[in-house]
Amino acid sequence: MTAFLYCIWARFNSFSPKEEELAGFAGCELQTPRLVGRQCHRSNVPAASPLEYYRRTVYIPFMDSMITQLETKFAGQNSSVYHITNVVPAFLLIRSVDDDKPSLQLYADFIDSQNVVLAELELWKQKWLSVSASTVPSTIPSTAIDALNSCQKSIFPNVHTLLTIACTLPVTTASAERSFSSLRRLKAYLRSTMSTERLSGLSLLYVHPQVTITPDEVIDDFAKAPRRQAFKI
Repeated sequence: MTAFLYCIWARFNSFSPKEEELAGFAGCELQTPRLVGRQCHRSNVPAASPLEYYRRTVYIPFMDSMITQLETKFAGQNSSVYHITNVVPAFLLIRSVDDDKPSLQLYADFIDSQNVVLAELELWKQKWLSVSASTVPSTIPSTAIDALNSCQKSIFPNVHTLLTIACTLPVTTASAERSFSSLRRLKAYLRSTMSTERLSGLSLLYVHPQVTITPDEVIDDFAKAPRRQAFKI
């Protein structure tokens, strides 16, 4: 990350010939925006050169935003959340059970005592060690969803709870990103008056195509909604 920030700093320390060439191709020159005595929509940034102007208006705010986001992303609580992925067998086999302690402390209200959970995690790890020794390593679950489907709640109740939490965390699933990418297909200019409830329902149908919904279920739900006239089939 330090090298990345240094590259940005070096980029702003001098304009390369490419920027000058592009400016000449566009018929303009690199210069600061016009400054007036009274600004209504932006502040006047004092600068003696274009380099100094863009350093103060672009580089420093960008660096401040990057540092703030890094501090937020790698905060203590977020690091504890990331440790919950150690419950997945593919990661648990190459790590120690003690690596899960930060996440166990964070979710202590949902599981048993730490000693009980650590003993259960050790049994969970031994199970997959025996499986990896007798089968192909590629069959070991590498995602929280696959691990949850392979976890028996009656035998590993705390592991099942931790895997359920791991499956629902935004940092471990891309369902939210897929729902955002589907909005352009679902809500076009011809559907600008679509209600929030309908839009949410269509988004869920798009994100979870494996869920089967029969036409009879749709008709029954439509018929239950209050309306002025009776709905007859």
